[in-house]
Amino acid sequence: HTPRGFLVRVLKAEFGLGEGRACGVMLAAHRLGSCVVAVFTKEVAEEKATRATEMARREGHPLAFAAEPE
Repeated sequence: HTPRGFLVRVLKAEFGLGEGRACGVMLAAHRLGSCVVAVFTKEVAEEKATRATEMARREGHPLAFAAEPE
């Protein structure tokens, strides 16, 4: 279980989302189990996904991000 507030914090810090967009992404992920956060080049997407997942692991949360082709 990953707290919703933590996910919003990661989305804002790592992906540069504003509060409203981060809350919308968090709710979509909660309802659907996963969702698209943003579209980046492959290298940037992989780096952001790795850093965001590492943030979650450091705090003991199972949250994981993945970079996938568009």
